[in-house]
Amino acid sequence: MDPLLEVGTNFNSLVALYEGNCNYRDEEPFFKRQLEIEERTYGPNHPDVAWRLNNLADLYRALGRYADAQPLFERALRLLSRTRGAKHPSVAFVLNNLAGMEILRRNYVEAETLAKRALEILEASFPPDQPCLAPVLSNLATACYAQAKVADAEKHYERAIAIWKVRGGGERLELCANLNNLATLYRESGKYREAEDTYQRALQCAQRTLGREHPKVRKIVANLSDLLRALGRNSETDTAMRLARSAAAPKTDCADHAAEQIDTHAQNR
Repeated sequence: MDPLLEVGTNFNSLVALYEGNCNYRDEEPFFKRQLEIEERTYGPNHPDVAWRLNNLADLYRALGRYADAQPLFERALRLLSRTRGAKHPSVAFVLNNLAGMEILRRNYVEAETLAKRALEILEASFPPDQPCLAPVLSNLATACYAQAKVADAEKHYERAIAIWKVRGGGERLELCANLNNLATLYRESGKYREAEDTYQRALQCAQRTLGREHPKVRKIVANLSDLLRALGRNSETDTAMRLARSAAAPKTDCADHAAEQIDTHAQNR
């Protein structure tokens, strides 16, 4: 997540941890200790405490401990709303984290509501192409897709991709994942030419970002192959699948966590 103007430089984002340390499952004591220090130093109602609450909640979310994450996210929201104001961008940051968790829990209506609230706050504070809007649009698109709101999902994915492509620093995992998801949406909507072009873009992005042998690259290859097979282009399908099978067995690395979004549609439908 880009820092604010990209929503909250004060957030001690877990993204840096994921990118720099594969052992984030062992980091719970560190995050709990940081929260305790902030509470002792500033008191339980200081906005800096909210950042620590968000981070610990985000760690629990990443570990699938949603029941532990929920009250921490909600406490962070209440604290930020009280100290910064309900329309402050930092509130949108936490709302979007909650939306992402609700997607993982398959609570898509609630996820859509949270993401819409976050988007409304950010759109009132920033230009429409600000990078901080892209993750919110991505979550909103996924929540809409899971509810068969195809036109809304397509619109939000396209806007998120456009922002990441122009303002988000070039190739990145979020861009690859959303290209893959948009291509799948196009395929299911019968927009086969758009689907093929977008799968190709997703594949190129993922190969540059993750390397040709990453399992998420093979996932995109498999998606493209399914499309080509459905179009009767079997020779091209065979070539694509050979590429997928030739990839070496994956190694677990820090990129795996961020790359999980590429499976979004397969998990949610």
